[in-house]
Amino acid sequence: MMESMQNIELKIQQYLSGELSQEEKAEVLDWANSSEANQAMLDKYSKLYDLSVVDCDSFHPDVDKAWCLVQSKLVPKAKQFFLFSPTVYKIAAAVVMAVGLAFFSVSYFLQPNLIALKTGEGEVIQVVLPDGTEVIVNEKSSFKYPEEFGEGSRKVYLYGQAFFNVARDEAHSFKIIGLSTVTEVLGTSFDLIAKRTYNHINVVSGQVSFKSKETNKKVVLSMDERAVYTESKMEVFQGLDNSTLAWRLGELNFQSAPLAQVAAVLEKHYNVKIRLEGNIGACLITSKFQGKTIEEVLSILKLIANIESSQEGNLLILSGPSC
Repeated sequence: MMESMQNIELKIQQYLSGELSQEEKAEVLDWANSSEANQAMLDKYSKLYDLSVVDCDSFHPDVDKAWCLVQSKLVPKAKQFFLFSPTVYKIAAAVVMAVGLAFFSVSYFLQPNLIALKTGEGEVIQVVLPDGTEVIVNEKSSFKYPEEFGEGSRKVYLYGQAFFNVARDEAHSFKIIGLSTVTEVLGTSFDLIAKRTYNHINVVSGQVSFKSKETNKKVVLSMDERAVYTESKMEVFQGLDNSTLAWRLGELNFQSAPLAQVAAVLEKHYNVKIRLEGNIGACLITSKFQGKTIEEVLSILKLIANIESSQEGNLLILSGPSC
């Protein structure tokens, strides 16, 4: 068992980064379940680890010290733009000039000279890094980067979703460290979702190396290819997932997408609840919606698929003939 505080912190570090065997994971969970204090400590470290998104080698949490040392900070070395719409996610930019906006910018002392950004619901932020790389961070995401890139590889950290347009530098690769994957490029553009249990990359231009931390399985993706890594399984697909890219493009582009998937995207895009009645979830929808209201989208669905809609408060009910 984990007798000392040092051993406890090491085990928690290895547990959060996925380095333990099933037996060792069970040992950590048994320790956490043995008391409320232990469970609170594990929960606290898990929260800090998710926000920090750090390398396993440098993750040695001192939670109380870390939270006390967190300071709000404007970023002097990189240009930041706040892009937001709480409902439709239309991207409009404004230079960040003061503290007190809906995102926060902080420097965590767990890793020196790193700037951390966190976006809330409906918030999108654009950052220009010291090397000229442009990053658009989607809602509910955390992103960390250094004030200046050193002599080695250009390294940043992501938990959530972001679009990268990486400035080309043949001498210095660009790495995005996630909880489960490492993405490495020289200069390209791509959309990346990096979370603990789900990772998804769409390559818009150039080539990208996409590797699992757990299995070391690596794939090299080219333009118009994508990969999904989940449950220790890596899958590669031809063609981009337009529904995943819709948040950045300001448009919804569906190509033979099941209505159930379309409804899920519409819920998030327009901040509504949708219920499907009958056996219409498998109906295939091919259409592009750009700058449309939800009412206009519903009218188009009626025209192309005979989908009827009604409303009960904030709930939209879709019905129609089975497919």
